[in-house]
Amino acid sequence: MFKALIPHSFRNQILLLLLSSLIAAQLVSFFLVVGERSFVSVTQRVDNTIYQFSTFANLVESTPEYLHSDLLESVNDEKSFYRLNDSEQLIAQEKESANRVNIEAQQRFIQYLEKSDYSIGSPFIIVTDSGDEAFSDVQNNYQTFTQGLTAKPNKNFSRQMFRSSPAFDRLDIEAQLPSGLWLYASFKIEKLSIGLQARLISIVVLTIIIVGITGFLITIKMTNPISSLAAASEKLGKGQSVPRLKEKGPNDIREALAAFNNMNDRLTQLLSSQKQMLGAISHDLRSPLTSLRLRLESIDEGEEKEKMITTVEEMNEMIAAILNFTREEAEDQSREVSRPVDLYNFCDSLIGEYAETGRQCKLIYNAGEDQLFHCRYISLRRALRNIIDNGLRYGEQVTLMVSQTTTASYTTASQKDTESVLFEFIDKGTGLPESELQNVLKPFYRPDKARPKADGGIGMGLSISESIIKAHGGHINLSNHSDGGLKVSITLPL
Repeated sequence: MFKALIPHSFRNQILLLLLSSLIAAQLVSFFLVVGERSFVSVTQRVDNTIYQFSTFANLVESTPEYLHSDLLESVNDEKSFYRLNDSEQLIAQEKESANRVNIEAQQRFIQYLEKSDYSIGSPFIIVTDSGDEAFSDVQNNYQTFTQGLTAKPNKNFSRQMFRSSPAFDRLDIEAQLPSGLWLYASFKIEKLSIGLQARLISIVVLTIIIVGITGFLITIKMTNPISSLAAASEKLGKGQSVPRLKEKGPNDIREALAAFNNMNDRLTQLLSSQKQMLGAISHDLRSPLTSLRLRLESIDEGEEKEKMITTVEEMNEMIAAILNFTREEAEDQSREVSRPVDLYNFCDSLIGEYAETGRQCKLIYNAGEDQLFHCRYISLRRALRNIIDNGLRYGEQVTLMVSQTTTASYTTASQKDTESVLFEFIDKGTGLPESELQNVLKPFYRPDKARPKADGGIGMGLSISESIIKAHGGHINLSNHSDGGLKVSITLPL
């Protein structure tokens, strides 16, 4: 399941890695900053509260006892509440309050009293995360407050961190006055401001957006040469002419592009040399064959003479076919480029050429409407004509069935499904022996029993078609149809 979430393209994988690392780093930084800033904010407020408590303790000591009630009533409000007691109220909570904030607050309280003139004893302070404002009512004593927290637990950390309203801490202080009374006070102090959290979140989001856009543009610049190399390799594999690629990008990518350009030049030169050599040999053979034909004319009439003349004519036809094939293929590769073609119009016009002249051809089209596919129009049309001509020659009637199919393409790293178009040519002939189905694709091969010799063909049609189809990235397969006749299946990528 996790692998399905990982993008397959190199560009998107780099971008995902970059953004994932950035988001993780930013989140860690965010929580560290917020946590530390929150601690600093609490200690600052603790200092203010300690000063406020000590000032009020001094005021209580200087006020007559009969005025204590009026004094407490005058200073108590919704954020602070003072009480005078005969005994301590918080000392039982000492073990439960052993955390970083409380230890720091206790040390600050003691240090403040040591530097002041107040003769206050047994100082104790507790800072509690109130969470829900319902439990921040300072008029509750600490025991009632903690019972409320137990009955209704605090909201989770992330919800408090990103809440839209202020959060508060409950701060409880007690100390013994010189008169022997215990002064107990509860305060409600606001936590780290939401504005800072919002600014930090904005900075994180803005950083991710900026780095994401920059990373996307950089990965496009880095991977474009790789995409060009992949597209050029695909074209070269289909036998198409590929121009030299621009050697740009990092050094290792430039080296790969340079190696591809050198390979492309060598392959093109090698194929061109082979075709020129084949054409030259075929052309040079015509002269001795013509001379041999003339000499045969001077021989007395007889059965052997006719056989020799027939053999010479077959050789001339084979040479003419080779010359025609090399010339047409060279013209196709030099002048014709692959282009998008409407699949239905392509098939309909191909079959229409035969139907208009009274030959038995029909089309059964099961592919999508307005479906386009890329091909070298003239070259592919010639390949399919060879198959139709072959079917009409031996089967009298040809049916072309066109449909779309999904084929699996394999690489060293993965497998992916690609859409293809399937051409099926079915004739009404006698078919072929199973042992001959693949042999008929070889140049100049003719099965003796299944095909007559005087049919006007020399065995190059299917070989030429196979060459053109492979150059388009497709493949051809021959089989005997269940209802009789030969079925030629051609699969081409869309």
